[in-house]
Amino acid sequence: MRKAVREYNRYRSPEVKAEIVEVMEGAFLMRFSGGRLSMSCCLYDWFEDLIYELKAVLEGEAEISVNSFKMLEDGSYLVSFKLRS
Repeated sequence: MRKAVREYNRYRSPEVKAEIVEVMEGAFLMRFSGGRLSMSCCLYDWFEDLIYELKAVLEGEAEISVNSFKMLEDGSYLVSFKLRS
């Protein structure tokens, strides 16, 4: 998972940066930050892009959990993903 996040950030930072907040059984929580998030008309696309990076390094797939992202006071977003086998 760390490799996927490194690749994500390699191509999208500094516009958007992802970081692992918590890893749970079958799920994980990510924090997305950066100036482009607040100006983007395609906010959800920034989150979905991580799925493609994960697909390249994990054998299973991931998806964004339903109603699982929220904006924090600092303008960053917490997004919950779940793993599919």
